[in-house]
Amino acid sequence: MFKHRLSIESVARNSVFILLGILIATLGQSTVTSVATAHITQDELHPAGSTSQAPAASTWVFCVPVGIVTYTTRVHVQCSAPISGVSYFAASTADAANVARVLSVIMAAQVAGRTLSILYDPADTSGTAIGCGASDCRLIQAVGFGQ
Repeated sequence: MFKHRLSIESVARNSVFILLGILIATLGQSTVTSVATAHITQDELHPAGSTSQAPAASTWVFCVPVGIVTYTTRVHVQCSAPISGVSYFAASTADAANVARVLSVIMAAQVAGRTLSILYDPADTSGTAIGCGASDCRLIQAVGFGQ
């Protein structure tokens, strides 16, 4: 019976990853950026000639996801420890394709027990327009995770 239980858990876990893959493929995402969780340099994150450069004030941080919540206006992830006072990182639901990609990456990282790499602007409090707290929530500019 014990082996059977492990087999069912394994199938369930693999099914989640398959469904996430289908979701990403359905959204037409041509590339998935996976960011390693150690020894990352700006050059590795944004190679020369990249068209998706972040604003100069943006920074990459590591977040161990402990909670994911979806609201009408936003999706946000809560990190296990605040980063410079910020515990939540959010994406607006105004762009359905983008928020679906962000949510799928966050969910996959949490299910797999991985640490997220999140690009955000510490000074940007414009997330208040979608329900983010000005003191503890920032908008996600990019999100990924590695092995």
